[in-house]
Amino acid sequence: MCKYRYIMARSIDSVPRLGTAIRDARARSGMTQEALAHAAGVSRRWLINLETGRGERSEIAMVMATARALGLSLVLASASEPELTDTERELLELYAEDG
Repeated sequence: MCKYRYIMARSIDSVPRLGTAIRDARARSGMTQEALAHAAGVSRRWLINLETGRGERSEIAMVMATARALGLSLVLASASEPELTDTERELLELYAEDG
């Protein structure tokens, strides 16, 4: 078994990039906007605005602006280990052997 954890991470430095990352993750999970909004306790309209990068006056936009002012970005990473293809698993095993 590979000792390295495979992590998909994405650096986020703007509200539009955050929205894209959320939209992509939702699509990968197979959730609809309605289902995600319900699970997150937000309105579908709010989620649509987030996914499309609108809402530059929202609280998340203020957080992003504060982070940017400090030269920081947020990183989104999967909380669970994603399924790996056989090829990815073999490559990680080879990498682990070399390390």
